[in-house]
This record gives sequence, C-alpha cells and structure tokens, in this order.
Amino acid sequence: MSGDRAGRRGPLGIGVIGVGQRGRRHLRSVREAGAGDVPVVALADTHEPSLAEARAVLAEGPGGADAARVYRDWRELLADDAVDAAIVALPNQLHAEVAVAALQRGKHLLLEKPVALSVDDCRRIERAARDSRGSVQVGLELRYSTVARRLGDEIAAGRIGEPRLAWCHEFRAPFREKVGGWILDPARSGGTFVEKNCHHFDLLSWLLGSEPERVAAFGGREVVYRERPGILDNAWVVVEHRGGKRASLGVGMFSNVHKLEIGVLGDEGLIEGDLRGRAITIERAHGAAETIAVAGPAADRLAEHGGADLRQMEAWLDTIARAAPPQVTLADGVRSLLVALAAQRAVDTGTVVALDALAGG
Repeated sequence: MSGDRAGRRGPLGIGVIGVGQRGRRHLRSVREAGAGDVPVVALADTHEPSLAEARAVLAEGPGGADAARVYRDWRELLADDAVDAAIVALPNQLHAEVAVAALQRGKHLLLEKPVALSVDDCRRIERAARDSRGSVQVGLELRYSTVARRLGDEIAAGRIGEPRLAWCHEFRAPFREKVGGWILDPARSGGTFVEKNCHHFDLLSWLLGSEPERVAAFGGREVVYRERPGILDNAWVVVEHRGGKRASLGVGMFSNVHKLEIGVLGDEGLIEGDLRGRAITIERAHGAAETIAVAGPAADRLAEHGGADLRQMEAWLDTIARAAPPQVTLADGVRSLLVALAAQRAVDTGTVVALDALAGG
C-alpha cells in the first residue's frame, strides 16, 4: 500500500478526482467490483452539478451520500491520508499534473486515457512513477472487454498462426457533450485520435504483439466538425509495426450506425470480433467459419464497453491488494498516445511519422 497508509488498518480508501460522466461510472464500478468493501472516501471536482450527481450515485450504496468527503481542489484530496488510491477522470490536459502529484504522495493510480497530451508530460509521469511507492494502471479499458479478451486468448492459443495484419473500424455518433465543451477543444482533449482512438491503437499493438514504428494517416472534418479546427470526424490510419506487421484504423464520427469491429489476419487463419455484438468469428483454410458468442455476466451488468469497466476495476483493485504489476501499464498508455500523436502529425503534414523521432529516441 502507499506510504500514506503505513501503520493504518482498514479497507483500501479510494478517491475519485473528476466526477463527470466517466468518473461516475468509476464510482459504480468500485462499488460493484469491491462488493461494498472498498469505500470511496473522497471526491474532488469544481462542477457542482457533477458533484450532486456523484452524491446520488454514492447514495445508492453503503454509507449513503455522505460516505465521502467532497473537495473542490484535487490537491486537498491527495493530501487526505484516508485516500490510498486515486482515480483520475479529469479533462485530458490535467492528467499529467495530477498524476505526478498523486505519485509523489505515494498513491496508487488509475489514470484515465490518454495518459497526457505531450511526450514531455509522459516523461514527467514516468519519472514520478519510478520514484513512487504507488503504482499506475492506465484506463485503456477496452483491453478488458469480453470480445477483446477472447480475441487475445484465441490468438495466443495459435488459432490463426502468427498474427500479421490487424484492423479496427469505429463508426459512431459525434462526441458526447462534456462540461465546458472541453472534448471539442484540441488544447484540452488532444483531438480525436488522442481522446478516442488511443484505445484502438492500444488494442492493435496488443493483438499483434509488436511495437509500432511508423504512422501514415489521412483525415478531415468535412461532416460534423467543419467549425472545429483540430477535431477530425473521419480518418484512415496505417501503422507499421516491427517484424513486418501492419495495422489500420478507420474512424467516422458522424455515423448513425454504431459499429466497432476489430480483426487480425494470421498466416494460418483470420479472426474478427464485433465489440458491440459481443461475438467473434474464426476462419481457417478448408474449414467452415466458427462463430462464438462471448457475452457474459459482466457484460450484462455493465453494458457500456462490454463489461470492460467492471473487469478493469476488478483487475486494478486486485493488483493493489497483491502488490502486483498492473495489467495495462504506463508504458502501454504512452505507446498508445505516441501512435495517436503521430497519426495527428501525419494528417497535418502529409508525411509518414516515425515514433522514435516523435519521442526523441
């Protein structure tokens, strides 16, 4: 446990910094994953309507609406000795500053994606993590979806041989409205690739089992974001990985049909997953396609993200309890951010962007 917890007994105390839409979902996940034994002891936000809704969520569980202290300054929450672990669900431009401060206080951290908005800020977090008693798990929760997990298991079992090519298509409605409209301001959100598609870049690298090296991309804002400089509403991205492996992403932010699908072609077969339909299909030479339904109880309890939010929280709490390394690491978060930054630069400059050059080697 963190240094702040030394010498104390009792359950792990959770603090949630940022209780907007995402933060409140984390509140529910803590309650369900912890079976009521992991208390949320503190909340921090400056937006009173969000705090009121967060209190309503707490009122549904043990202790009621007064179960947690409420702070308007996240620094005060981190100074609270009852907080052993913090969930950071603030607008993206604040992630680095808060993460560094939390780690300096020895808190365990569930840091929402993206980890930061710049390479320099990633390095600041990495330095703080090296010197901290706390651990960092990055909120790339799609790794925990029932479909992504099954894809990974089938690939690891050799069902398609060596994975070579991977792709992801997400066609969806525009971004949900956020407090102050921060998500549509690239200076605060990082733009479409950074805010949204770091999830998909992470999945593609994970399923291929290979490090990304170069990125090419084309994109624009011709449909719903014509008046929003820096916010793309459509794009195609190609990522070259080590070992002659390659991935692509197609994204459309104006679709009235929601599709999120991912596939991998190996040298012995092909596997595709429908993350919304919660099914995968495996095809091999000279055999019929095999379709497997993968929905489970977790997916039914928390429909959004296919049960991934609950599974992510269970994993985070478990790694803290066992003092084990997190399953989705800070390095994973930095990698996904670098690909997103490279994709944006490729769109802006019309060039192929090498990740080593972007990251300064």
